[in-house]
Amino acid sequence: MKLVQLCERLFVVFTLLYFAGGLIPSAVAEGQQDPGLGRVGLVTQLLIYSILLVAMSLHRTEILQGIRAAAWPIAICILAIVSTAWSTDPTFTARRGVLLLLTTLFAVYFASCFEWSEQSNLMSWMLVLAVVGSFLMIAVLPAYGLSHDLHSGDWKGLFPHKNVMGRQMAFAILMLTMVRPSSIPQWLRIGSLVGAAILLLKSHSATSLAATAICLAAFIVLHLLRVKKEKTLPLWVPFVPLATFAVLAVVANSDIFLRVLSKNETLTGRTAIWTTAIEAIHRQPWFGYGYLAFWQRSTTHAHDGYLDILLDIGIVGLALFSYVFVRTLLRALRLFVQTSGSDGKWPLVFLLFVAVYNITESCILRPRTFLWIPLVWVSIAMVPGLRPEENEGLELACAPDVPAVPEFST
Repeated sequence: MKLVQLCERLFVVFTLLYFAGGLIPSAVAEGQQDPGLGRVGLVTQLLIYSILLVAMSLHRTEILQGIRAAAWPIAICILAIVSTAWSTDPTFTARRGVLLLLTTLFAVYFASCFEWSEQSNLMSWMLVLAVVGSFLMIAVLPAYGLSHDLHSGDWKGLFPHKNVMGRQMAFAILMLTMVRPSSIPQWLRIGSLVGAAILLLKSHSATSLAATAICLAAFIVLHLLRVKKEKTLPLWVPFVPLATFAVLAVVANSDIFLRVLSKNETLTGRTAIWTTAIEAIHRQPWFGYGYLAFWQRSTTHAHDGYLDILLDIGIVGLALFSYVFVRTLLRALRLFVQTSGSDGKWPLVFLLFVAVYNITESCILRPRTFLWIPLVWVSIAMVPGLRPEENEGLELACAPDVPAVPEFST
């Protein structure tokens, strides 16, 4: 039995690293097809999903509970598959829709078959391996660990692109800062956190850098909002004029900040892509062009997760996603306010990261962009009444009758 449990945990860590993009390193250049979609990727996916189905059969009761908790995310996947009916590339849409559903089922398996503390441990071990493996790849196999396209010299470690590594290191920084995994020694957690920061900086991924900075700043502000002072000025008051000044300074000197981030006013061509996407959305607003069909595989996405949802499954799909996201966000905010433990901070910070990151990148409803898995994981963990006796770090979020969020001190 212990051997089976060990194999399950190794399978989870391996699969998380695969979905993060860290098992098929490549010198893929801008505009080329994702290497994970090649022959090796297909074989790997077949192996992963076959093992997943076996593992799910061993945990039928927990899986059924998880599926009920993930009803809305699964509904989005079903809409993606149904969009085959009006897709401009039905075969491609059908295959990718099924992959999205299977990826979502893996997230359901991860969220429902392990306790919250163990979920945090497994996710953290994957991040530690990603950090250590990236440094080894850069040092030992620089042909794979460094970029050799128009981003020549930027670090990409285990990952197929420097932006993919940047995203994963940003995720690692936020999670290893907020969560204290019990199975990882403190020195290894801190070392991995420092390593992730170095890798993020060397990736020169502007979106990941900006999203990390915004989320950490938001965490500080939200944390200060929880501090109540009876006779002194609230600590957050001085931050209001400072934040206002900072926003005005960025707007007034946007050209300088863009140069610092190695960008221009078009955000490396993103504004032209956005214009094309918005014009196309106006032509087919309600149900889109079919899941992943619009770009016809030449350009992989719109560099904006919300535009891509509109292109794929239209206003109906974006409404479904928004409902799931906002509902989970409100529950995470409630948990943040009412708990003092580090586990209570992580869901809200992660959701903020997803919201910010997808403004200039696209990592929503994608089978192999990783963030969909923790997004489904967190949405299931926030469902009231789901295994509250096991998710000790989320007991308030899982309670069926949670009191209203208390007012912040003024």
